[in-house]
Amino acid sequence: MPFKSSGYAPLDATEDGDEGKKPMLPGGEKTATTWFSKCFFLWATPAVDWAYRQRLEDEQLWDLAGCDTVETCTDEMLSAWKEQTKGMRVEDMASDEVARGEGPSLLKMPLTRVLWQVHKKKYLKWLVIKILNDFNQTIPAILLNKILFFLQDEDAGLDEGCALVITAFVMMSIKTVLENMFFFELIRMSIQIKVAIIGVVFRKSLRLTPGARAHHSEGQIMNLMQQDSERLMWFIPLSPMLISGTLQIFLNSMLLFYYIGVTSVV
Repeated sequence: MPFKSSGYAPLDATEDGDEGKKPMLPGGEKTATTWFSKCFFLWATPAVDWAYRQRLEDEQLWDLAGCDTVETCTDEMLSAWKEQTKGMRVEDMASDEVARGEGPSLLKMPLTRVLWQVHKKKYLKWLVIKILNDFNQTIPAILLNKILFFLQDEDAGLDEGCALVITAFVMMSIKTVLENMFFFELIRMSIQIKVAIIGVVFRKSLRLTPGARAHHSEGQIMNLMQQDSERLMWFIPLSPMLISGTLQIFLNSMLLFYYIGVTSVV
């Protein structure tokens, strides 16, 4: 039990020495054992409920998942780096041509291959889900057109209208859930990449010889750990939009051409 300098323990002190410490929140991602809890982020409800009523402290939050810790992210990247750079010379990776951007292409660079090796399965999985969801986004537009025709048809039955509305609601709900999960997982992946790069650069900086430190200033190292890692972090969740955005433009253009005709080109 902690004691003050006067020799008396404070009234709110506990036997474990926690003076007024707030309780840990229940829940957490580890408790999300069902797909429903994961899709709707029900495991985060205790934190939202507590923060709505009173202040939420850092020590009340749950521990990071194993895949999100600095040690795990850094070790995975270092392992992949050793595998991808096996047989390569340090002089080739640190030559003047590479520094001027005249070295190998982006897809052949060791860092690109390392990130692809570590995250390719999750990245491809959610990219496919995002593309399928883009096709799903066209269905509510088609259903809305059918609903408008239904409202104009005096002989249409009520069952048909209810079926159209319910189907449109289900499709929009699926779209929203998949998009939320997509951005959650890709932003998590981007944070893992940033953490891994910072961890790898920091470990390397601790082992630099005096001769190597003369060629790499602290400013260069800090840029790698802050600015460059930040750029990679935001590139990951935005990169699928190169495919998804093009696909959405194509699908929407086809819908407009089908329903409006040649005037949609304007």
